[in-house]
Amino acid sequence: MRVSYSPQALQQLQDIVAYIRAESPQAAERFGRRVDEIARLLAEHPRAGRPANRPRVHVLPLSPFPYLLYYQLLSGRDEVRIIRVRHGARRRWA
Repeated sequence: MRVSYSPQALQQLQDIVAYIRAESPQAAERFGRRVDEIARLLAEHPRAGRPANRPRVHVLPLSPFPYLLYYQLLSGRDEVRIIRVRHGARRRWA
């Protein structure tokens, strides 16, 4: 299955990496690798996450980092679209 990113998710990931890099370039690199690992996992197991509080949206933690990755399965396109990345301490995505 193909994995793609929404423009919003790409921007959020760039912002997160920049924020982490300001404190620790090594941690920023580990975060990027973790995102890549999760994307590969979703390509193989698209239902790995749990249902989110939105229709047709799933969520998967980016442990050990405190972020949540939200994605949708695009039926008929054999595609997983990562639509959002948020810090886990923020209020639930309404």
